[in-house]
Amino acid sequence: MITNQKMKKEEYGVIIIPGQGASNGILPTDSKKDSVDIRMRLKYAIRIFKRQQNKPILILSGYGMGDRKRPDNEIEANAMYNYIKPLINPYFLVKENQSKDSYENAKFSYKKIEKDVKNILILLPAKSFNRTEQLFRSLNTIHKLTFINVSKYSESENEENFCRVQTLVLKIPFCGKQILGFIYSIKRDK
Repeated sequence: MITNQKMKKEEYGVIIIPGQGASNGILPTDSKKDSVDIRMRLKYAIRIFKRQQNKPILILSGYGMGDRKRPDNEIEANAMYNYIKPLINPYFLVKENQSKDSYENAKFSYKKIEKDVKNILILLPAKSFNRTEQLFRSLNTIHKLTFINVSKYSESENEENFCRVQTLVLKIPFCGKQILGFIYSIKRDK
């Protein structure tokens, strides 16, 4: 895992920022760690955007967990868009607001990427770095992927969370769309 590293000098065609906890302009109702984490990831993306000669597209990904209807300001992609749009020309911002979990963050974000893009930077939260990295890698074999955790804190993922996603990654080719309903009911025997 890459944590608190200096900003890479590599050029990226796309930067993906999965919401994973963002809401309503990074609401005070978010946990403090989630709120700090998403702001740090957005600020890091802005710094890379400003540094690069060829400006990357920023994909702001996420609807939010679950199927409940949300007001626009509670959709993760919209919250990130509202936070970042005063700082970056909206021409370079793409909202992916369908995904309800990490698997769908990867799936729907990748659908928004043009074929000629070579390098993709994915800014992930500390709380789910390992499992989300595995999901993004399992769904993309075309592009060069770089994953960065820019958080000041780091949390190790609990074993149950990690095993749940390991199973998801292994079963994706066999189960298709049905995997999401099944995967969340898996519990690791101790």
